[in-house]
Amino acid sequence: MRLVLAIRAFFGTLLDPNVAQAISQVLKLELQARKRPTGRIKRVSKKSPLTIPATPGLGKGYYSSSRGDPEDAPSSGSQRSGSSRIGRRSEAITLLALLQRRAGLVDLIYEDLEGLSDEQVGRMARGVLDQSHQCLDECMELTTLVDQIEGELIEIPDSVSPNRWDLVGDSSTPSGRVLHPGWVANRLELPGWRGSQENALVVAQVKVDTTAPIRLKDSAVET
Repeated sequence: MRLVLAIRAFFGTLLDPNVAQAISQVLKLELQARKRPTGRIKRVSKKSPLTIPATPGLGKGYYSSSRGDPEDAPSSGSQRSGSSRIGRRSEAITLLALLQRRAGLVDLIYEDLEGLSDEQVGRMARGVLDQSHQCLDECMELTTLVDQIEGELIEIPDSVSPNRWDLVGDSSTPSGRVLHPGWVANRLELPGWRGSQENALVVAQVKVDTTAPIRLKDSAVET
């Protein structure tokens, strides 16, 4: 089989310039593959919620293309006629993208937990929760709405906002026992979006390992 293929490649190279060009490209890819490191690449399970490592700081580089895509880069000169090159993005998507990038939160939420023990789930969740806590502390300041902790008695104001108070049971009683002290954000600082409108809803980028050696059969051109 190899002999037949070699003969076809030989005569094809001599007689057909398209075949010659295709074989030349394959040989270049093979040469590049030999120059790359040949160490074994550790495979990571596709389902693992911790495949995206935590990144220190809320770097602005995450919000623009790492390859300098002109569609995602801010324009310092004139804008395109009829539309702006910089799109708008919901702060909810920005925060979700931060939690995914720093902690892999979305990966954990959508992880298939069937067949995993509580101990395995706990080990996966511990790191994600710790990193999510750090991420929230960096971009906002959260405090409880009341000073009382769960289980303590609290007086209910005469006029309560349904956005701040959730009264379970008889709402006419002057006091009750705290089930949850509530949360309020006193500060919110999220990085601005510098990408295009087309990518405004992207929560996580596609990550590709380009350091793996290229196999010749994967890059061969059919003739």
